[in-house]
Amino acid sequence: MGTMSDATKATLTVKIGGREYTLSPLELNDWGDAEKWMEMLPYDRARRKIATLGELATPERQEKILAEAEAESESLKFGTEEFQAKVLTIEGQGFMIWKSLSRHHPELTHEGALSLLTVDSLDEWQAALNRVSSTTKEGEDDTRPTEISQPE
Repeated sequence: MGTMSDATKATLTVKIGGREYTLSPLELNDWGDAEKWMEMLPYDRARRKIATLGELATPERQEKILAEAEAESESLKFGTEEFQAKVLTIEGQGFMIWKSLSRHHPELTHEGALSLLTVDSLDEWQAALNRVSSTTKEGEDDTRPTEISQPE
């Protein structure tokens, strides 16, 4: 089995729609970024809900909505079941794929990464992310090209 430094050097190149993308293994700070992003999602939803309610959003109702957001946010800590469930959503997968791609494709945004995920390619992206994030073995190439097809 390779060392952790071996794993952090490994990349995976995938080809989608005629374009190559290079994924890097997820690192601890990527998971920390995911936790911060996830913790803000309930507050974002709460703000939109309050804005949608308009005049119906009494101070008491706003306080209740924000308290619910705070409780949900607290449940989204790294390692919790709630965190794991959120990672497995399409939006969560898009975030983790974006973090994996961002080292070699700094121009790509989270929304851009989400747009790469299609019904036809989601399983392949997940497999690529799992593959690049697994520990490398001695003698294994640092770059492992893989062709992933996607309808154009």
